[in-house]
Amino acid sequence: MQYRPFGKTGFDVSALGFGTMRLPVTGGDPANIDRRETIRMIRHAIDNGVNYADSAYAYHNGQSAVVLGEALRDGYRGRVRIATKLPTWLVQKEEDVEELLDTQLKRLQQEHIDFYLVHNLNSALWPIARDCDVLPALERARDKGKIGHIGFSFHDSFDLFQEIVDASALFEVADAMPGWKADVASFFDPSGPYNPVSYTHLRAHETVLDLVCRLLLEKKKQNRQITEV
Repeated sequence: MQYRPFGKTGFDVSALGFGTMRLPVTGGDPANIDRRETIRMIRHAIDNGVNYADSAYAYHNGQSAVVLGEALRDGYRGRVRIATKLPTWLVQKEEDVEELLDTQLKRLQQEHIDFYLVHNLNSALWPIARDCDVLPALERARDKGKIGHIGFSFHDSFDLFQEIVDASALFEVADAMPGWKADVASFFDPSGPYNPVSYTHLRAHETVLDLVCRLLLEKKKQNRQITEV
């Protein structure tokens, strides 16, 4: 297994993670996860070097987190970092944030989540996160030890991405790097050379400079492939 530094967290993450959005089910019911097979798969992945598992509130009608928690018994929890996501669309007031987090902790059978992402920020959900003070609520949860790192997942335009980063003190903006905005913007431009790109994570405690470096490395890789062809 190959590992890579995970932003500024001090954690080297496996190049492959284990996502729990689409698990084997029985009877065609998304909530009826094949527990034995899923636990076998998750533990096999961890035994072979995977150290990052991802879930979310809505996956498999909430059951993916339950089965993930079961798979991490018998010493497996200490070998993997867990990421899950706040269902932003269910937040109506600031107090909802910790209640939803507590529900997820219970499903996972954990007292602590390593990476907690504000899920699916876009033009419809960002105003909810902003106006309901989601980020301050997450900071308090982090101070209580319920979560380790705060991040967000994103599905929208570069302009909104920039607005979210600029609005949040939790994410450092590297304005000192000339031209970073144009470089990132090219990856969100439907007519640009890197289309399609519709989804990105600003990783926990990762600066925009770190993000740009990743994008530029990808650009160099693509250019090298074109040259070789």
